[in-house]
Amino acid sequence: MKINKRGFTLVEILIVTAILAVLSTAAVFILNPAEIIKQTRDSQRLSDLNTTVSALSLFNADSSSTGGLGTINTLYISLPDDTSSTCDNITGLPPLAGSVSYHCVTQINLKNVNNSGWMPVNFTSMSISSPFSVLPIDPVNTGSNYYKYSTNTTQFELATPLESQKYQPYMTNDGGDSDADYETGNSLALAPGFSNLPTVTSPTATSITTGGATLGANVTSNGGATLTARGTCWGTTAAPVTNCLADGFTATGIFTHVRSGMSAGTLIYYRGYATNN
Repeated sequence: MKINKRGFTLVEILIVTAILAVLSTAAVFILNPAEIIKQTRDSQRLSDLNTTVSALSLFNADSSSTGGLGTINTLYISLPDDTSSTCDNITGLPPLAGSVSYHCVTQINLKNVNNSGWMPVNFTSMSISSPFSVLPIDPVNTGSNYYKYSTNTTQFELATPLESQKYQPYMTNDGGDSDADYETGNSLALAPGFSNLPTVTSPTATSITTGGATLGANVTSNGGATLTARGTCWGTTAAPVTNCLADGFTATGIFTHVRSGMSAGTLIYYRGYATNN
């Protein structure tokens, strides 16, 4: 009996290897549904913002339009707040620098296009039909995912964070002044800056007497805004919020000042603090 011992040729091996590589790549793609969902949401965000920019440009060019683009020093956001027009009931919003304030509307008015929605623009006043039937909002529209709008009354900017690996580079390559958002509009320097809380470290206590001590700390950062005060607090419980006294200066760095009024034989807790605007 004749036995055929023919093996694989090099070409056949290379073809099989290439097919396996393609199948492996497809498997990785299929097994990453979270990224696909993020890309879908980001695609919607880009479409929403680009459509809104076009609508605002038409509004600006239409001589029949009334009501204007909004108020300066205001950050309009697509998150609803049913009881506060300054978004006081929404937790987690970053503090705004300077005199800028947030603006929210109620859930029922959120998508209105007649100046009562989250964007303060009366698209119904245009000589043509409103570009929107409803205002767009973020596909998630909770937490840190929401649309932002700001204006200097003649120019405007829209912004939103992107979440997918595919689209996140857009946030750094859009020509705007923030790498934390994708920015678009006819001016990309209008979105107000966010301020963080000052950073205070290394509380100290020296020159301790029966009734007081020299307390201090180190203000290592102003949080991106001007310091308004720095000082120390002391009390008989941890993390005291009583007996707080400013030292009269508003610079970063190490500071100390003399504190008094403490009772002898009592365990005293102390800490440093700083505030900004």
